[in-house]
Amino acid sequence: MENLLKEALDGFQLIERTEKTKEDYLLRSQQLLKRAKKELGITENEELDVRQFVVWLVEQKPNIARTTWRQYKSAVVFYLERHPDFQSSSEALEYLKEITSKGALTSTNKTSSLKLKKISFEDWEKLDSFLTQKNKKWHEQLRVWLRASIITGLRPVEWKNALLTNHEGQSALKIKNAKHTNGRSHGEERTLILKNLSNDDIDAIKKHLNNVRTFIGMDEYEYFYNGCAIALYKACRKCWPKRKKHITLYSTRHQFSANAKSSGFTTFEVAAMMGHAVDITATIHYGRKTAGNETLGIMPITDEVSKVRKTKVGDFKSIAKGAIDVQTGGKNK
Repeated sequence: MENLLKEALDGFQLIERTEKTKEDYLLRSQQLLKRAKKELGITENEELDVRQFVVWLVEQKPNIARTTWRQYKSAVVFYLERHPDFQSSSEALEYLKEITSKGALTSTNKTSSLKLKKISFEDWEKLDSFLTQKNKKWHEQLRVWLRASIITGLRPVEWKNALLTNHEGQSALKIKNAKHTNGRSHGEERTLILKNLSNDDIDAIKKHLNNVRTFIGMDEYEYFYNGCAIALYKACRKCWPKRKKHITLYSTRHQFSANAKSSGFTTFEVAAMMGHAVDITATIHYGRKTAGNETLGIMPITDEVSKVRKTKVGDFKSIAKGAIDVQTGGKNK
């Protein structure tokens, strides 16, 4: 383990730090750790995976000055060098050492994602009301799509191959996992048990599947997808003209993740329901527990939960890079 940590530290300039510098780094790292826990919905008494901590830190970079970023990075490096979990800290260090100050704020630029990673209850009510009242082209189909996706967490592209079925006497939704071919899913398919859904929510899933089948049958699925996406783009800017971040079709998947976490599902169960190969993906990429605003009405099946891998050495770096690329458009190197 010590060799692993030494290898991870390769590339850092290890200088002799004064006692005052050590105290400053310790204080700063603890402040950042506390802030990360608060924003990630983790209580002070709970342990925060240092790999998740590092990804959270890098996500902050586009909104802080370069000098501040360098101070934060140095403090967290100091913290990781002394962390008792050699494996996790070495992975985190290996990833952090490659992240420069490029992409942090200068006096003339500010970069941030324009996509919301949650849909609050208030935002949902305002948007749903707007779509209902205006009732323009695509508005009804969009309302159904948004609700069906918040309930199930499907990627927009996955609806093309989703179908209602029966699993051991229970209503279920079977989905072909979109990321299976590149090894980022636990299997070719996943099954969601529709156990505690209201009749309205079941109807939303059925209506959306019917819409999807109708447009696929006319060979116009892309027309349907683009119509709903553009309608959502316009509606959000009418509802919130001063906002910089807006709801997208993919925001529903983030909200599903947040609802799953706040409903008490384990990381392995969340991964199974979202079609992930490893347990940490949803933790790093997707909606936070604190953004959860309703109890999840579906369940994973046990066989698929057992297929989810615990994050191993080597998994983290690629997962973390994907998370940061989603946030910054690949500008964090």
